[in-house]
Formats: sequence, structure tokens, C-alpha cells
Amino acid sequence: MMSEWFVEAANHTCGDYDRGVDEFKVSGLTPIPSKRVLPPRVKESAVQMECVLKQIVEFKDKDGKDSSAVVLGEIVLFHVADGVAGRSPSGKLVVDPVKLAPVCRLGGVTYGRVTELYDLGRPNKHGVYPQPKRSS
Repeated sequence: MMSEWFVEAANHTCGDYDRGVDEFKVSGLTPIPSKRVLPPRVKESAVQMECVLKQIVEFKDKDGKDSSAVVLGEIVLFHVADGVAGRSPSGKLVVDPVKLAPVCRLGGVTYGRVTELYDLGRPNKHGVYPQPKRSS
């Protein structure tokens, strides 16, 4: 996952490089060994996911030429840095999104950042949303 503190380096891996160019070297990011898969992880990332390929879905443009693809993977191992980790009231490992400062790629050269968080209740099996809690 990308965070604000290394988004410029991560973006540098998106260059139109020749096959075989080491994007770690050109971006300055640091490769570290994975535990369950061959590709290395990115040391600068506070949340890392080791994945195995499940499917590649390719899309064509109106002329039938390859235009893009979606890569689907199965996460086989998560790594979460102590600096962004916490525990829920039940003891489950959680990631603090404020500390993570995640960045998303929205398409093309456009990125977004999480600047405000809010909770949105989920409906029960009858489609009814919970009533907001009132403060005393």
C-alpha cells in the first residue's frame, strides 16, 4: 500500500521503462525478501501484502487492441509495521488509517489522499440501519 511519505518514489515506478529495468533501482525504493512468494516487498510500505496470482482480466479498446488489465491476487500473508498497527477492543489487529496516510491511484496520473474519516453503519438482515447512539 502506498502512503504519503513515499508516493513520489512509488509513482516513479510507473515510468514507461524497457522490459527488465529494475524499478527498485530507478525509484530508490528498497526491496526486502518476502516470506511466502518470490517477488520482494517494498520496505518503505507500512502495510505489505504477499499475493499469489489468481487471474488477469484483460480489456480491449473499441478497435480490439489491448488497453488495460486487472490483476487479481490472493493475499497469503500481511505485514503491518508497528508504527501503524493497533488493536481493536476485541484484540484484533487493526491498521490506524491516520498513521498509515494511505494514497490511492485514481487513474492516469491522478492520486487521492484520505483527509477525513467517518463511520457508516451497515443495515441488518432486514435492511434496517442502526439508530445513532445518543450522548448522555
